[in-house]
Amino acid sequence: MSQVRGVGRRATSRYRGALVAGIVLTALVAAGCSGSSVPRVIGPGTLVTSTVATHSAVSVSPGGVGRPGPAGELRSGGKAGRFVTYLQFQVPEPVGSVVSATLHLMVESTTKGGVLVAGTQPAASTDAPLTAASVPPLAAALGDSGPTVKGTAVNVSLRGLVTGSTGVTTLALMSTSGAVVAYHGISSPAAPQLTVTRSVGGPTPAPAAATSPPLHIAAAGDIACDAGKPKPAGPDVVPGIACGQQQTSDLLLGLHPDAVLPLGDTQYSNGALAKYTAAYGPSWGRLFTITHPATGNHEYLNSAQSTAGAGYFAYFGAAAGSVDQGWYSFDLAGWHLISLNAQCAAVGGCGTGSAQERWLAADLAAHKNKCTLAYWHQPRFSSGQHGDDPLYSAFWNDLYQAGAEIVLNGHDHDYERFAPQNPAAQADPAHGIREFVVGTGGEDQRPFKTVQPNSEIRSNHFFGVLDLTLNAGSYTWRFIPVAGATFTDTGTGTCHDAPAHH
Repeated sequence: MSQVRGVGRRATSRYRGALVAGIVLTALVAAGCSGSSVPRVIGPGTLVTSTVATHSAVSVSPGGVGRPGPAGELRSGGKAGRFVTYLQFQVPEPVGSVVSATLHLMVESTTKGGVLVAGTQPAASTDAPLTAASVPPLAAALGDSGPTVKGTAVNVSLRGLVTGSTGVTTLALMSTSGAVVAYHGISSPAAPQLTVTRSVGGPTPAPAAATSPPLHIAAAGDIACDAGKPKPAGPDVVPGIACGQQQTSDLLLGLHPDAVLPLGDTQYSNGALAKYTAAYGPSWGRLFTITHPATGNHEYLNSAQSTAGAGYFAYFGAAAGSVDQGWYSFDLAGWHLISLNAQCAAVGGCGTGSAQERWLAADLAAHKNKCTLAYWHQPRFSSGQHGDDPLYSAFWNDLYQAGAEIVLNGHDHDYERFAPQNPAAQADPAHGIREFVVGTGGEDQRPFKTVQPNSEIRSNHFFGVLDLTLNAGSYTWRFIPVAGATFTDTGTGTCHDAPAHH
């Protein structure tokens, strides 16, 4: 699987503002331990692997709430303190491309969530131990341990790790749920260690071949309610259908998808980081390592805790794209997938000639895959409460001219499938795009308004996810409802060439 994701230049300061501002030191373990390093040459002198112990560590918490555990124990999470632990490593090899990296921890907590590991801005060469004042800004999410069991070792595979000019690397460890995750400190025989393999003095080895089709993608939007605040039914909500994010995430875990596409409005009522860790994290966050998100309008709502998507970008890190853009693309099993940012006012517009539209056109021209799927939050066509939205016409024009097959959206809290159509909403079975609105992730369900042309099937009474099987040159779909629900939708489609230009 190859991926193309940007990390914006302003991302680090934005993350730091969301996660690190206002923190005070509550525990400091600085053993001055440079660790043992055993370089190992693999092949013709191009790959070097080292396992090093933590050089220094610090656990911090907003407002100084909470205390460190016994015997130098480190911790992350906690509803009161929300500890964040920073681990500093000094990898001794010279500069080289990181091929793989794994963080090793001995945990002392059983949790359904786990440890989220984020990178930080590369530090300058220094032997000074970490302090609250020297904690570097966060840069990107790198990996997730998944559920943990007390007294067991956890190995977290890190993606996209970057070391400093002399190998100084700092990792931030957070909890993916409200529960505390505790692990051994650096004075313990089972102290955190980092294994890094780098390509030095030669070309980087070719990446592993992409996963062979078929490949399963699961998608839905409008997902997690405010923690502890179930949304009551009202005139614009289907009675009794609210807060099903745990059910849909359980469904996802049972499906074992290869990738998960959250279609925006991932956390309500705004995307404050604390809400992500309390609600989204323990549910859909359990599939963090295979998640490729798209932002929604609720992520950009302002509050005391969330401004312009700060919580969303802090939580998802590099998986969300550049913090000042929020769009990216990647390839899976021969398909080209494109995540777009439909919050147009926040990113300079979505119309023809906008920065995002120009990027989309260039990306499509550079990736002439046989099969293409794009997804964003607000739909161009919908029979739901919000109806059609011409704001996204330019996206549709570019995708249609490039021969794209599928568009996925959320926003309207229902499920709707359209027949293949062109940007003018005319049926086009030969070259049209098939659109799915999948606003069934858990927040609530809402009534339909006016049925639009080419709408083939609709449901607004059941939560569930769309399961897509991507084959070489074709696809199948299934809407799978949560346990106890009855609505389903299945079908197949084929990939096609772009329409002829006259």
